[in-house]
Amino acid sequence: MAQSPFVGLAGSWSGSGTVSLSGGARERIRCRSTYRVGGSGTDLQGSLRCASDSYQFELGSRVDYGAGAITGTWNERTRGIAGTLSGRAEPG
Repeated sequence: MAQSPFVGLAGSWSGSGTVSLSGGARERIRCRSTYRVGGSGTDLQGSLRCASDSYQFELGSRVDYGAGAITGTWNERTRGIAGTLSGRAEPG
């Protein structure tokens, strides 16, 4: 059985950087992310929160892996938008 592509993703991180806004202004942005791998390594839940001086966003996701296929959903909670995702994972 192929190893799950989610192995090694569990945990959290934080960081900062710069975002360029549409009007040309630049702002510092700070982000925190947490990933939880469940089941037999076949499901992944993610949470990403970022904020600058003028805005913030919060992105959540739930992703499943099986037989080489990756499927899932995501939602941006601050603005109330959501979608689906799909893809394939191969060894290496």
